[in-house]
Amino acid sequence: MQLSSGPAELLSAQREATGVPRGDQRRAGSPLVQLDGVSIGYHRLPVLQETDFRLDAGEAVAVLGPNGAGKSTLVRGILGLAEILAGSVELFGVPRANFRAWHRLGYVPQSHSVASGIPSTVREVVASGRLTRKSVVRPFSAADQRAVLAAIETVGLSDRTRHPVATLSGGQQRRVLIARALAGEPDLLVLDEPTAGVDAESRKVLADTLAGLVRGGTAILFVTHELSEMAPVITRTVVVEHGRISYDGPPLPESGHGSPLHGTADCEHLDPHGVTPEAYSGLRLSTNVGSTKIKAR
Repeated sequence: MQLSSGPAELLSAQREATGVPRGDQRRAGSPLVQLDGVSIGYHRLPVLQETDFRLDAGEAVAVLGPNGAGKSTLVRGILGLAEILAGSVELFGVPRANFRAWHRLGYVPQSHSVASGIPSTVREVVASGRLTRKSVVRPFSAADQRAVLAAIETVGLSDRTRHPVATLSGGQQRRVLIARALAGEPDLLVLDEPTAGVDAESRKVLADTLAGLVRGGTAILFVTHELSEMAPVITRTVVVEHGRISYDGPPLPESGHGSPLHGTADCEHLDPHGVTPEAYSGLRLSTNVGSTKIKAR
């Protein structure tokens, strides 16, 4: 399945129509993410140490590395879901401790399931992604509804808008989670193992979706243990080994699972430290997906 750039461009147009700039003009040229000498961990124990990292607009960065190397911890440190033990983190030119514009980041965690005991539809789940842009008491506006529909179209699920998410395949549910993140119209989309547990066809659809988003101007940062269909999307590779970044540069040719860059399926996302992510940040991870309702137009 090939996705045109139309849906991604629609999201960009929607962002401008709602008066949300692509970037802060007062800080033209600032990176979206800047880490200087950062150590990141949990309960004062470092997992990633003395790390420098920069991500600019328009990039699609893949973070690779063996199990337990610190890939997901790098992402969590950026998002405020892990402790910064040393160094500095800036988001869009603002120190992370002072950063409040969490709607500018969309996050798709690997281990979070979109299905629940609540029979939520695709539209309802994706609509919950707008909560980062509105107060709880403000009703959904026409702009909110347009953003939700544009996000669903971007991931190729317009024909499933009213379907219960529990009836979708694993790959389709991953696309729903991406659409939920996109509904907030982020400048940066962060994904943890976006292709884990999905079939080859769904991986291809996800790759096409992300390629369209990059063409539309969205920066992407994703953790993975296997590039496969994602390889053509990336513009830069970062390799994390033994708690440090060992490579940061042009995309590397993908190696097999026996490579030290891959190993077996990465279980770091299961959070062996037992940390509750919400304890560290203002980033809202909506788990009560059935609580947001919007009326069909």
